[in-house]
Amino acid sequence: MTESMPSPIGTFRCPICQKDSPHPHNLNKWIGVDFDGTLAHDTVNRKDPYELGEPIIQMVNRVKDWIAKGFEVRIFTARMHPYSYTAGIERDPKKMEAALKSWCKKHIGVELVCTNAKDGMMEVLWDDRTVRVIAGTGTPDL
Repeated sequence: MTESMPSPIGTFRCPICQKDSPHPHNLNKWIGVDFDGTLAHDTVNRKDPYELGEPIIQMVNRVKDWIAKGFEVRIFTARMHPYSYTAGIERDPKKMEAALKSWCKKHIGVELVCTNAKDGMMEVLWDDRTVRVIAGTGTPDL
């Protein structure tokens, strides 16, 4: 199933992938959203690997809108790895997942799947540390 985007009048910016031309998106695929620095404010120098930042309201509202339109949104975060490089200690991915789901329930209204693995069903990734490249070229898509 796809969602059709309206015809542009003037400038168009896709609310899913930020491309400038109208195009459909597959509702059977998922949208990945990084947690720290994208969905929530990152806590600098945190010592507790389970400490979660306050929501970034603009992104939380974007996620709510995607969910309302029928898209699956997943938290795509390194926090699901069993070692916290930020805190310098091991962590329990199950405990982290429970903390992230609780945060999502509180701020988004639903629990989201949490992962650190992408697959062919990911439609797009929103992240504060990525550089998009043009597929098959290695050229930055700036």
